[in-house]
Amino acid sequence: MKNLFYSEGEKLAFWVSGIDVQTSSVEGILEYLIKHKKEASKILGAEYSELKTIVINESQQYSGMRVFFAKVEVAPKGSFAFGKEYDWTMMRVLKE
Repeated sequence: MKNLFYSEGEKLAFWVSGIDVQTSSVEGILEYLIKHKKEASKILGAEYSELKTIVINESQQYSGMRVFFAKVEVAPKGSFAFGKEYDWTMMRVLKE
């Protein structure tokens, strides 16, 4: 799956869901977050309550995009997994 990653060193799965919601409406923002959180839970194989999210502000590739992430023991199916030997972290991947 596109924009789905797994950091073996951190045991962290993360999915770049795309450009963050473009509204100042609280209702619109909440609808966006709820919809994408449900999808992220399925994609990452994590409990709904365990998900976290951030917006990437400094990145050539992912600037302005929302990322959902969670600690999981097994890499999600279709994810690009990178091992400990590469010294890559979620934040390093997202800021490159």
